[in-house]
Amino acid sequence: MKLTSHSRNIIFMYLGDAVSRLLGLLAVSYLARILGPSDFGIISIGLAVLAYAMVLGNSGLKLLGTRKVAGENQNLESLTANIIISRLLLSAVAFSLGIGIVYIFSVSKEIVLVTRVYLLGVFPAALLLEWFFHGKRKLGIIAGGKVIGMFFYLAFVLFFVKNNKDIMWIAWAWIIGLAANSLFLWILFTQKKHTLSFHKETLNVGSLLLEAFPLGIAIIIAQITTQFPPIYLGVVATKAEVGFFTAAFKVVLFLLVLDRVFYSVFFPNISRCFNNFPDKLEANVNVVLKITTVLVLIIGLYAVISGKYIIQLIFGPSFMNAVPIFQVLVGYFVLNLINSVFTFTLIGMEQEKIYTRSLLSGMIVFFIVTFLLTNLLGTVGVACGLIAYQLTALIIMAVALKHYIVLNYIRSLILPFMGTFLLLIPLLLFVNLAYFVKVIIITVIGFPYIIWLGGISKNDLYYLKRKFI
Repeated sequence: MKLTSHSRNIIFMYLGDAVSRLLGLLAVSYLARILGPSDFGIISIGLAVLAYAMVLGNSGLKLLGTRKVAGENQNLESLTANIIISRLLLSAVAFSLGIGIVYIFSVSKEIVLVTRVYLLGVFPAALLLEWFFHGKRKLGIIAGGKVIGMFFYLAFVLFFVKNNKDIMWIAWAWIIGLAANSLFLWILFTQKKHTLSFHKETLNVGSLLLEAFPLGIAIIIAQITTQFPPIYLGVVATKAEVGFFTAAFKVVLFLLVLDRVFYSVFFPNISRCFNNFPDKLEANVNVVLKITTVLVLIIGLYAVISGKYIIQLIFGPSFMNAVPIFQVLVGYFVLNLINSVFTFTLIGMEQEKIYTRSLLSGMIVFFIVTFLLTNLLGTVGVACGLIAYQLTALIIMAVALKHYIVLNYIRSLILPFMGTFLLLIPLLLFVNLAYFVKVIIITVIGFPYIIWLGGISKNDLYYLKRKFI
């Protein structure tokens, strides 16, 4: 049986992301045991600040670059040069702002020192060429770079970090991993005879930044929201609680390897479908929405009942307070994957302003819910805020998308969600059953039940077979 290019891309991206995230989890598991919850919270704050700086250094240029390369009508030499220059300039600004903000607001000298090293990572990140190879549909190259980068990170952590006094080496290891990833992509870029054009007449940094602005705002909003919890908890709670939340969120990020695969395969295809085969767009999105909803609900159920075993296996018994946080964050994972269908459909249709508006509304709701529920529920309240953020964005994008294509939201979204949360979740969480019994219930009853609610037909499965096999 011959695999299509879609299948190969999915396999390459999934395996590469799975391996790189597994290496990252091994590093996290090791560090959690070496550092303990409090010091683990310090590096979590440093990574959150770096994430903010990196998103400012990106400012939508990665997505814009991917879309332009996928369009196959660009001067790639000048495009690549313009994006690299733009990202380096923005990264220098982000680094300076980050250093200043950390010195002004941080009350811990150790947090300042660790964060200052982490912020250096904006420069190798600015040189990453993932967006270029993504547009070229060379997802195996992207996956290889991620694995190499994470391998170097894990190796340096294991070699240099022996106790909590070596915490600075963790930040340096992260930068080395980013640099290794970037170097690998540049080597393959040159081997494939790609070049850069820095001619004055082809440099248009200003217009490129202006074009990327709507996407940049959306990405900044998304990162402000997802990276806010550890920084916020670092102010209003203890470093240990930051560590518990980060531990739970790290596992969710591992599950979101599926979102990365979805983005890498679905986004370029939607862009090409919108431009070349607009009559097929509606059918494609409907099928993908149904399949995505059913699959992520099933995965979410398995994750919820396995929470305490996952947390104990990865982080050890001292992190068991992270279990309820993780179980709530599974809802964030489910909504995130479903939102990806709407996100990349809108961006592929060049309707990124709607996407930006939905994230801005979601961010406002996130802050309101987080501030209100943190006093009532503690760290779990922050997790609830992230769910509210995703749910708000989903509703706004779903309503807006109906003006362009017809989607069956009742069958694709509402019925599967209602059936899962009204019947399966109470049964699995509040009825005292053995773990293996819960697994059997999901496998034997839950899976076909949600498939039936989602309206998955033989034609849908045949569609996927034709697309991917």
